[in-house]
Amino acid sequence: MINTLNDLQDYLETLCQKNKRVKHSATNRGFARLNTDEHVEHILRKGGKNIVVVASVSAQRVGDLDDMKLRRGVSLMFASKCSSTGDRGDAVAVAMDTAESILISFLNKMEIDQEELCNLDIDFTNASWEEIEGAWLDDYYGYILFMPYSGYLPAFDEADWEN
Repeated sequence: MINTLNDLQDYLETLCQKNKRVKHSATNRGFARLNTDEHVEHILRKGGKNIVVVASVSAQRVGDLDDMKLRRGVSLMFASKCSSTGDRGDAVAVAMDTAESILISFLNKMEIDQEELCNLDIDFTNASWEEIEGAWLDDYYGYILFMPYSGYLPAFDEADWEN
């Protein structure tokens, strides 16, 4: 069950390891967790052709107070390395197309996982993506996917407070 940001990142990392175009591993860095400069450094040194990076997270309390419900969101960067040979414009277009194709493949896989495993509560109808402006990191091009999902506030814990 995905309850925390760490759970979500573990799930995404597993997808990156299993995806044939990302192939995340220790020698082919294809995934970076949120705010992990070390992972980004690995991408710069041993980055794969296609990468997925957790860029940001957000949350908003929704519904009645008694429901303790949250609308969460995660932004993921899907990017592909631009070829250094041939026409630059064509190479950027190929990188963009590849990144979007991988992004859509991930959305499809997550939707199947949600149906089969019932451990995700992603709002696929409100998922959206936009272009990463210009070359990013080491000449990667692609998209930022915003993926909303639901969650709950943990119950109040009296132990967090002094009397």
